[in-house]
Amino acid sequence: MSSVAILMTAVFAQVALTFIVLIKVGTSRVAALKAGEVAVSDVALSSDAWSNNIKKISNNFNNQLQLPVLLYAAVGFFIVLDKVDFQAIVLAWAFVISRYVHSFIHIRSNRVGRRFKTYATGVVILLTLWVWLALRLYLTG
Repeated sequence: MSSVAILMTAVFAQVALTFIVLIKVGTSRVAALKAGEVAVSDVALSSDAWSNNIKKISNNFNNQLQLPVLLYAAVGFFIVLDKVDFQAIVLAWAFVISRYVHSFIHIRSNRVGRRFKTYATGVVILLTLWVWLALRLYLTG
């Protein structure tokens, strides 16, 4: 498997997480509606009526549409600029793993301290990926 393919597999894993959480949001909302826990009219314009559990899952889905965008951009630049290397692959995968751990904590126990540490770790990894891209671009031409 080529380096580009391995790097793209990290992107596919992140996209898979996004869809997994989206499906969890959808099934949780449908179940709540069917159980009569909430009325459609209560959630048509606001998410306030959803249970805290559903809000938690929805918030996690929103998280998947934020930081990972920077992963997608960085990976795209690594590929287009022909700068894919072992370090980029490791950093991309480390970020994706941090997102899976973050999601697991967020959706399950929601221990804010652990969740924040995992989130912060992911931010540092992602920042390092971008710094590595800049170094590869400007120092190796």
